[in-house]
Amino acid sequence: MKITRINASRFMSFSTLDLSLDAGTTVVTGPNAVGKSNLGRIVDVARLVVASHAGSAVQDRLDLYARAPRHGARSFRLTLDIEMDQPWEQELVATFICAAYASGRDVRMAHGRVQPVWRDQDARRRLVPESAHLLLRGSLTVDYDEGSQPRWRARWHHSAEDPESAWNIDLFGGNTVSRATGETAGNKLNLQGAWIRVFPDDEINPGATGPKLDFMKIFTSLNHPINLQTSPHDTQAPILNSVRDLHTLLGWDINEPRQVSFTQVLNAVLQRGIVLTDNRRLPLDRSFSLLSVGRQADLQDGSQVPAELYRIKNGPLLLRQRYQRIQDRFKELVGTGFDVQATPDPEQPGNLLIDVTVSEGDYEYPIAFSGAGRQEALFLSTILVGDPGRVIVLDEPGVHIEPTLQRRIAQTTPDETQCLIITHSADLVPVSAPNDLSRILRLSLSLKSGSSAHRVRQLDPREQARWLQVLGLRDTRALLFCAGAVLCEGATEIGSLGTWWEGSRHSPSSANIALIDVGGHTAFGRYIQFLEAFKIPWAAIADGPALHPGSVLHTQLKGQSLLTATEPDSATPDFGEWKGFWRSNGVFSVADTFGIGSHDGEFEAYIEQLNPQLMQQLKAERSKPRLGAAFANQHPIPDEISSLYNDIRDRLMIPTP
Repeated sequence: MKITRINASRFMSFSTLDLSLDAGTTVVTGPNAVGKSNLGRIVDVARLVVASHAGSAVQDRLDLYARAPRHGARSFRLTLDIEMDQPWEQELVATFICAAYASGRDVRMAHGRVQPVWRDQDARRRLVPESAHLLLRGSLTVDYDEGSQPRWRARWHHSAEDPESAWNIDLFGGNTVSRATGETAGNKLNLQGAWIRVFPDDEINPGATGPKLDFMKIFTSLNHPINLQTSPHDTQAPILNSVRDLHTLLGWDINEPRQVSFTQVLNAVLQRGIVLTDNRRLPLDRSFSLLSVGRQADLQDGSQVPAELYRIKNGPLLLRQRYQRIQDRFKELVGTGFDVQATPDPEQPGNLLIDVTVSEGDYEYPIAFSGAGRQEALFLSTILVGDPGRVIVLDEPGVHIEPTLQRRIAQTTPDETQCLIITHSADLVPVSAPNDLSRILRLSLSLKSGSSAHRVRQLDPREQARWLQVLGLRDTRALLFCAGAVLCEGATEIGSLGTWWEGSRHSPSSANIALIDVGGHTAFGRYIQFLEAFKIPWAAIADGPALHPGSVLHTQLKGQSLLTATEPDSATPDFGEWKGFWRSNGVFSVADTFGIGSHDGEFEAYIEQLNPQLMQQLKAERSKPRLGAAFANQHPIPDEISSLYNDIRDRLMIPTP
């Protein structure tokens, strides 16, 4: 499966959200508390509500999300656009359709000559699985309303190319398919009753293939509500093959006469197809019941990894092959192997003590003694190696591992898996290929409008190359996680301003403000373009020449439509007027002249005026950052520099604690 779009309204940090998702990996960035983890929670809520409608005991977790409406709202709505594109998903849906049709008991056919087993064989032979668009592609919408009964409600919506051909399935109230627009006939049909109106029984020929069956034709031809679920098994009749296969695919006991609804089919797809992780890992458990090691473990917090590894190590061939791939991935990440050992638990009879061990030479010891980094690598190896076509939400996968390992993880995420990586690490941001740019998502937060998502627009090849060059620097990628950025024309500014401001009461580091050396006045534009694309608040500190009308900076920002104030006269430019103009557009300077063709307008000239003797002593220092820092350490912060920092904080809208 894959999720192609996520919508949210009034949910936690999101007032509204409309986010399209591509295949492959999307890396979610942004400062703390902007709602990155809430993206995973949207998926979690949708999966939980479907599970509750399917009969699973998840009420405790849903009760927690009952407090999720934004800012005291009574309700919220979440929508996931889902496509079931994997062969096993399509097989499950096709088997369900055949079982619902063949097991039905239509009153008009009670004395007919067509036996259920014939219907079953005919449907399995002639149904075109890909024609089940209604069930394979749609929008899963979850509503919570504290004043309704029930408070939680989920529905499946399918839209065809024709706006009039759209259908809803109430996943809570009977799995009835009805038209989303217009009126439907009053009498409800089961799938068998609807089927025989569109595909007459005289077309059924046990000895021939017959024409193919287009499932959607049933819904386009009729204007009746249609119920999508199997009928209870008649214990006096043989079990239909489609019913038997459906129970097997769902992991149910075939001898239990249960009805199967589309809700339960969708729940099975979501449970198997979605892997969610918490941003807090728990220590590995050791003691597991025999029952728990016989079923797939919940890996959300990482504590159940030993049980899952034991299960697949001792399972059928396909699982054992997966175990080998996990071992290979772990060794690729950390350079050593692991294995799993199990012994009876002496304190809890019937339980197994399962330990994951790593080896060094002829010795092995529990991975719990290896530190958090290897345990995180084990967790990620187990998560990432699995069935293709899953949706994996990795929340903070790089917390306990070094940058080199983080980069390996970013490079080895499986292509056949849709992965949402929520991170604070610049090393997990992909920048090796042009299509990596569209994989970067940044969330920002506004008190009024809540969390919003930002990504790069379509770029031409030349722009892509420039962006990759800018993002190739780790410090630049780190801007994705800051609350604001101050772009400095040179390194001297970084050394001196950083030293002065860090000694102030509200330092840049405490406010998550980054100071960046852009490497000259001609480079401001591409950094500002990057910051604007991801809605990162910025200010720039430039030398006098950059403020002159017609400068490269002037041309760059004008080209990006970022100069909103009225420009002063450029024929005979007055420095004071132009300095005020640039200030209103976020570009600040300590210069008092344009200084074109001279040293006068540069930052070094400013600090030399502050203390000529100190600058003379520091002339031998060739490193500009060290020169700036040394000067600031030996000269008290000027009032102008303090005021400059306050103005920049106002520009960046950084609140004062």
